[in-house]
Parts: sequence; C-alpha cells; structure tokens
Amino acid sequence: MKSLENLAGLIVTVPHKPAAALSVSHPTERAELLGAVNILRLDSAGDWHGDIVDGAGFVAGLLVRGQRVAGRHALVVGAGGAGTAIAIALAHAEVTEVAVSDVALDRAALLVNKIAVTGVSARVSGPDAHGFDLVVNASPVGMKVDDPLPIRCEYLGPDAIAADVVIFPESTKFLTVAQERGCFVQPGRYMMDHQISVMAEFFGFTGGNWSTDAVARTGL
Repeated sequence: MKSLENLAGLIVTVPHKPAAALSVSHPTERAELLGAVNILRLDSAGDWHGDIVDGAGFVAGLLVRGQRVAGRHALVVGAGGAGTAIAIALAHAEVTEVAVSDVALDRAALLVNKIAVTGVSARVSGPDAHGFDLVVNASPVGMKVDDPLPIRCEYLGPDAIAADVVIFPESTKFLTVAQERGCFVQPGRYMMDHQISVMAEFFGFTGGNWSTDAVARTGL
C-alpha cells in the first residue's frame, strides 16, 4: 500500500482491526489503549498513523437521538475491535458498569481489564440481556439471515436500549426481537454515520456529504 501514490488511507473492518494496529507507528491514545485501529493514513515519512472511532460514533449516535447513556448498565457482546471501542467509549460516557461477553473468555477478560483502567465497574458475563438497560451486539452475528440470536432476550425490558454494529441488514434478528419487546433500537448505520465525518477529517478531506449512503455511492 505504501507504494500507491494516490492513497489517502485505509478503512479497516472486522476482523482485521487488531491486526492492523500492529502496522501503526503512531497510534492515537485511544487506539493504543484498545490495541486496534479502523482508520490508517500515511505521513510523508511513510509511517502509518492510526485511530479507532467506532466507539465515538456509537455513543454519538445514541446521544444525537436523545438517548441517555450515563448511569446505564451495559452489556457488550463481542470483544473484537468494535466491541472494545464501544465498551471503552461507554465507560468514558459514564455508564455505571460494562459487562463483556465473548466466545473467547480470555479476550473478554482482557477487555474487562482495559475498562477497569477508566474507573468504571467491569466484569465478564454471558450473552444474556437480563439486568441490563443498554445491550449491544458488537459481534458479526446477524450479518447472515440464518444466524442465531447473539444475545438471550427473554428478560430484555422495554426500558432498555438495544444496539447492533451490523450495518446490513439494517434490522437484524436481534433488533427485531428487541423492537417487539418495546426497546429503543439503534441499527449499525448510526455508529457509522457518526464516525464517518471524523474519518474524513483524519484523511484530510473537507466539505462534502459524509453519510453512510454518500460514502457507499462514492466508494470510499
């Protein structure tokens, strides 16, 4: 990639965010803490700079839509790049606790340790919505029509926020169930919409319509 003279940078998606961070010489503070990046750019010396803005976009999407984040009990299912970014962003947004669930228990435990650095209570949990009022599917489960539910929703209450990072389909099986139970739902496109202007600034782009639909049309 360094040999391409017209390369503005890279946007990295699942499952390559942690691996991409290994190539970054100049990570932002949050990228260094999370150990993952989803945007990279080259400087004049040929070094990669990297940041991860999934979490900032996720929280901004909720706040812009009038949802309270502070004081909630959050469950984040999936401790990969997006899940890690979201969990840390929720901690900085002053949730009361963040519980983490992942099929790899060691990865969930590692994320719990990172959250603890922020001073917010954190623990490893199973993928069960019981007792939480902010439930996030940060795993890729739901991208396929025959995927199972990533989270047990028997005790998901109508006062909860249910959010997904999956962009297509917009209404995943998890969000459909949550909406039927009266929850406020946030599809994955809101996380993308509210980080994409930050991405554009990171790459040095100014002006323009930086929405998910516009980017899809331009092929960024």
